[in-house]
Amino acid sequence: MLDPGEQARPHRHTGAALRFAVQAEGAATIVNGRWCDMRSGDLILTPPMAWHGHINHSNRRIIWFNAANMPLLCALNAYFFEAGDPTDDDFWKVDAGEERIWQAAGLASPEAATVPGCSPKFHYPGAATRDTLAATSAGTDGSRTVRYINPATDGAVMPTLDCYAMRLKADSPTRTRRGAYTSMCLVVSGYGRSRVGDTEFEWGPNDVFTLPSWHWVTHQALGGEADLFIVSDCIVFERLELLREEWR
Repeated sequence: MLDPGEQARPHRHTGAALRFAVQAEGAATIVNGRWCDMRSGDLILTPPMAWHGHINHSNRRIIWFNAANMPLLCALNAYFFEAGDPTDDDFWKVDAGEERIWQAAGLASPEAATVPGCSPKFHYPGAATRDTLAATSAGTDGSRTVRYINPATDGAVMPTLDCYAMRLKADSPTRTRRGAYTSMCLVVSGYGRSRVGDTEFEWGPNDVFTLPSWHWVTHQALGGEADLFIVSDCIVFERLELLREEWR
């Protein structure tokens, strides 16, 4: 979070990270010289070793959900961090830059720079996500799921983080599943209930809960539709040919 007028010092690290805007109108993240406004439901990526910083121009506190692959990098003894110059005012004097190239689905300039292993698109607007969820066909359990993709490869947005948005149908439980990977869920809107292994709990807007590896999981919206943002490390296991999933 950032208080009014605050800005986070520019920095970079080997960790891959992302920000999902919860209450962030009036704030922005700069990633590799691109200005990315933060609005409700926006997803902003910071690929490994990309210079980035955050600024709050509003008159109220702004809040986002943060996820990163730091535990994996620390276990591999591969985490490095570099702080930028806090007096460098030029860092903040940028516009959207090459982010404009990736703003429309299905269009890209052949000269656009890419980021090895990561999506060259850093900013995924929440409005587009909500529209895509509404247009997506529901599964047999009534839920709708869309994946955030790297537009250059159609794969995961980053080598170690895979992101999804899910819309749950009111009072309709999802099909029970389990996977040999870990996920974190942010409640974007609505209310519901989840059962993870032998534990059942209810949730509401802005709650965060985890789905540990190899636990049976089912979700159910209560009283209306509910939207979840989900980030997982399943892509790591897929690339190591260790991915395993089961349904019932």
